[in-house]
Amino acid sequence: MTRVVFNPFSESFRRNPYETYSALRTTGPFRSLGMWIFTRHADVKDVLRDRRFSSALIPSLVHRRLDEFGMSCPEVTKLGQKAIVFTDNPDHARLRRLANVVFHPSQLESLRPLAATLVQQHLKSFATQARGDFVGQVARPIPLKLLLSWLAIDHEHMEAVATWNHAIRYFLEPGAVNRSQFAHIYQSLTEFLAFFASYIADRQGRAGADLISQMLVRTSKNDGFTVEEAAYMCVMAFVAGAETTQALLGNAMLLLASHPAQLNKLLSGEVAVSRAANEILRFEAPLQMTKRVAMEDVAVAGVNIKANDQILLCLAAANHDNDVFADADSFDIGRSNSELHLGFGYGAHACLGARLAQIQLESLLEEIIRHRWQPVVHEAPRWQRHSQIMRGLDELPLDLQTQGETVA
Repeated sequence: MTRVVFNPFSESFRRNPYETYSALRTTGPFRSLGMWIFTRHADVKDVLRDRRFSSALIPSLVHRRLDEFGMSCPEVTKLGQKAIVFTDNPDHARLRRLANVVFHPSQLESLRPLAATLVQQHLKSFATQARGDFVGQVARPIPLKLLLSWLAIDHEHMEAVATWNHAIRYFLEPGAVNRSQFAHIYQSLTEFLAFFASYIADRQGRAGADLISQMLVRTSKNDGFTVEEAAYMCVMAFVAGAETTQALLGNAMLLLASHPAQLNKLLSGEVAVSRAANEILRFEAPLQMTKRVAMEDVAVAGVNIKANDQILLCLAAANHDNDVFADADSFDIGRSNSELHLGFGYGAHACLGARLAQIQLESLLEEIIRHRWQPVVHEAPRWQRHSQIMRGLDELPLDLQTQGETVA
């Protein structure tokens, strides 16, 4: 077997992981960094839907790291127990059933006008400048404000929420977190939970349309979220939905700026907005990787995996698999099967807020079409360095130029 060198920490990989992914797919599953690495679309999809692989790896790694540091952080430990993304059945089935009531597609679609308004406001302001940072001024505030609005919390709290959220999301990569960072996660999480606790206390017994009220009053099979579960759901709504959507919007604008022929297909109406959004999610997915752990000995994708073996699923590599997507390393917004991407995961643990992220992306594309904007990048964009599992920009300097007349 050809020896595979997989170094997701290298600067070259951060700039462009897709050449490496292409080489990795030719080998099939292999071991590196103490894990099994899966890169092919079929293999990644099989593991994601196989209940013999647990999603509770991150909480167990957090617990192990806290023991190493001699730290007691009960709220941090409980985050792993209460967050849907880390639970297995029967807890996962119960939480997912309850979450599906308040994250129902009709509820998410009702947020589309608000998403469109936020996009319009921020792009209009951005377009008045000769040049600006699209990530900081547009991509970052939109998902934060949308979530705050859904929770019926004033936007004046955005910066505090963003600060807490950024600290807590390091929970998702515990192997890279040191003792002082865990202490910061703990402090941020306790403050974030206390922030939501006051809103939850105020909304109890109300039948409001906001997410907090709905979590407290809606039930399924005579069961509902506890107050504590509602607080952790609020936290995870931001941890899972804010910086990832920020990355999605930034990646989208960079792709359109870098591929003018594809942008023209969008502006001409040749390609539907929903199809273009799926191709963006396939080609430059914010969530690049996710992990599982085998709960028993299992043979999958031609290899024998032992119980407790860790699995790294390279979602972005799967999204560039030529066996599924013809000429997969080409960005083609008219691609007929781009909806087969795994950018939101797959199976029981598929992203709960996937539709909301896509609504924000589609709102961005619709506003670009309406004004016939041509994004022009003037400096090299700066890719973020704080995460190995997420791919997004820290900064995207550009201006918006107009092609022809604005569509009414």
